Amino acid sequence: MAAMLWLGAAAAVLCLVPGSLGGAGRLYTEEDPLVILSSDSLKSAVTNSSSAWLIQFFSSWCGHCIQYSSTWKALAQDVKDWQDAISVGVLDCAQEENFDVCKDYSIKFYPTFKFFWAHSPPSERGTTYRGADRAIPSVRQLMVNVLQNHTNLDRPNHCPPLEPYSAAQLLPLLGQRSDHYTAILVEEPDSYVGREVILDLLQYLGVQVKRALSSDRPLVDALKLTAFPSIYLLHPNGTHAHLHSEKPLRFFFSSLLRTLPGVQRRLKSSSTSSSGASQVGALPGKQTTEPWRDFDKSKVYTADLETALHYLLRVELATHNTLEGEELKIFKDLVTLVAKVTTASRAALHNCSLSDDPLFPKAPWPSPSLCASCHEEKNGVHVWNQDNVLRFLRQHYAASNLSPEYSVTPPRPPAPPVPKEHEGGARSDSEKKSSTQTPRPGRQAVKGEERREAVGVAGGGGGVWLLGFNSVDMSLCVVLYVCSCLFLMLLFFFFKVRSRRWKLRSSRLHV
Repeated sequence: MAAMLWLGAAAAVLCLVPGSLGGAGRLYTEEDPLVILSSDSLKSAVTNSSSAWLIQFFSSWCGHCIQYSSTWKALAQDVKDWQDAISVGVLDCAQEENFDVCKDYSIKFYPTFKFFWAHSPPSERGTTYRGADRAIPSVRQLMVNVLQNHTNLDRPNHCPPLEPYSAAQLLPLLGQRSDHYTAILVEEPDSYVGREVILDLLQYLGVQVKRALSSDRPLVDALKLTAFPSIYLLHPNGTHAHLHSEKPLRFFFSSLLRTLPGVQRRLKSSSTSSSGASQVGALPGKQTTEPWRDFDKSKVYTADLETALHYLLRVELATHNTLEGEELKIFKDLVTLVAKVTTASRAALHNCSLSDDPLFPKAPWPSPSLCASCHEEKNGVHVWNQDNVLRFLRQHYAASNLSPEYSVTPPRPPAPPVPKEHEGGARSDSEKKSSTQTPRPGRQAVKGEERREAVGVAGGGGGVWLLGFNSVDMSLCVVLYVCSCLFLMLLFFFFKVRSRRWKLRSSRLHV
């Protein structure tokens, strides 16, 4: 018993020793959307920085730090587009190489939160946040206050104005043409939605967000707004109207503005531009030479499905010389899935990939404009309603929502022309009789044609297409198959005859 107590005490001590084998693993990695600082990089990062900083000094063996790490990661993910104005960082005081810098910055408790003003001098040691509320909305509001409390001289280089505009400043903009959208977000005086949306759009070109207050009666009356927060949108061509949002939430407002035609994510190389340039810019839609086809984003186009299958079977699959083992099993499962999806006419796909491609930006899908009930806010952070997402997917990929427009299926041959002698005149009795005796395609033929289209086989003047193979390919396969059969039959008879001759010779020799 004494030995067990000693072992338990030793284990407890090891768990409290920084950097020991019993200590917790790394709480933050390079894959997290924040900056991991050290004694070598802290001072250089915050000194004369073009952005403000909010840094958590923690210890990897601290129980409170371990529990709070998931919240801090969620906060960093939530404000990742604010980094040009205010950056989020961490520094582990449990690392031996960081002992001196944590002592130099007066870190006595874990976790300790400090914010640093932009353009700080080398002697700056940061301001400690002593608020008891460390939930994401409260820390996010702290970040907004830090930015707004900068003077005009020491404001972060890429931080847009967060102060409210007046009616005298905004009303003259109505009807004016511009090279970008202007979104006027009107909110209550104690609301942070407008400032958060401004920072959410910091990385995007083609739109500028201006904040106004609901207490500005001349502006509210001129825009005819009755609910707050609301967005009034000024288009580049001079038109203006209220921008409808399903829910008056920050995520909905930011998503709507990001998906406006021509709005694109700012390139990394342009991060050194001024704050005004980072908010506006020429609309990229004018740079494309090939016109976009009209499409309904609420529909599923069979052309996209055909293109995906073609790329899968003719490109991706063609990179493998053979399929065997686990690869073959995966391909069989995929074919089974595609068959079930085709039969059921629905899929359960969810695209949440993100990309820095400015021309084709990726975003969480379905968007709020497609499925407002799929999006909610919990504790000030966006969350998915899984039940509503599944319900939306079943409806979105249903057979009734499939559109054959722009499909690569070859067109049907045109109907035969009507003879001139029969145009405009009444037919004779013999003609009527012959027409009634002419056999017409029955319902069975129509059903067969519908079935052929349903499984992806299309008839017409262009031949037959089946999973990317046309009639020429299929004919060549048939010819090769017949030739192979004939060749095998010739070989069979040849060896059969040779076998008989050999038996006869061997029997004569024996006699």
